[in-house]
Amino acid sequence: MVGTACVAWLTTGRFGLGGSLLTLAGMALIGTIMWGRIHFKIGSIEVNLEQNKQVARGLVLAFGGIFVGTLFYAQPKANYDMAAEVDDADDTATATTEQEIAGTNQPGDLNPVEAQTMVDDVTIGKAVGADGMIATADQGDDFAPGETINVVMNIAGAPAGSAVKVFWFGPGGTRIAEEEKQVVAGNQYLNFQVADTASWQKGDYRAEVWIGDEKVNQQQFQIVDPGDAGK
Repeated sequence: MVGTACVAWLTTGRFGLGGSLLTLAGMALIGTIMWGRIHFKIGSIEVNLEQNKQVARGLVLAFGGIFVGTLFYAQPKANYDMAAEVDDADDTATATTEQEIAGTNQPGDLNPVEAQTMVDDVTIGKAVGADGMIATADQGDDFAPGETINVVMNIAGAPAGSAVKVFWFGPGGTRIAEEEKQVVAGNQYLNFQVADTASWQKGDYRAEVWIGDEKVNQQQFQIVDPGDAGK
C-alpha cells in the first residue's frame, strides 16, 4: 500500500494525474494477472486468465506499450513545465560560478533544466549581423590568428538581470580569457567577442557558456594557418 502511494505521488508530480492513474491501473492489472484472479463471464463467454496465459501475456504487453508511449508523450510536457519564468526572481542568477551551489533557491543556484531554457541557439563565427545573429556564411570553427571570434546566443528565455559568462580555454585546457554580461530586458541576443587573437597559438580551443552555476553550452573551435581558416 505504501509503495503504491509513493508511485502515485511520484508519477503525478512528473507526468500529471493521467500518468499517475495509468500507472496505478497498470500495477493493479499486472498484480491481478500475476495472482490469476481475473475470472468473469459475459453471456456465453468465460474469461479465466489463470487458465489462459496467452491472454494474460497479451494484456501485459498491451499495457506496457501504452505506458511507455505515455512516458514519451509526457516527457516533453514535463520539460516544458520546467522552463524558466522571465519575471520570477527565483529564476534570476545575478552572478555566475563554475561550482554547483548547494541547497535550494540559493542566490545564483539554478535548476539545470531551467538553465538550459534560458540560453539557446549558441553559434560561433567571425562576424555578427545587424540583427544580432551570426549569418550562416559567417559561422565556422576554424580561425586564423588575429581573426575576431564571436559567440552569440539567444537569451530571450532568461530573466533580466541574469548573469551570463563565457570562459575561453586554449590548448591543454588553459583558461585564457573570460567575460560576463548581464541580460537586459527586451534584448534577444547576447554576443561575446574576442578581438585580439594574434598571439593565440595553433591548436584546439573551446568556449564554455555559463549562467548561474550551470554550464549550458560549449563551443569547440581551432586556431589554424591562415590558408586553412574558413574551410
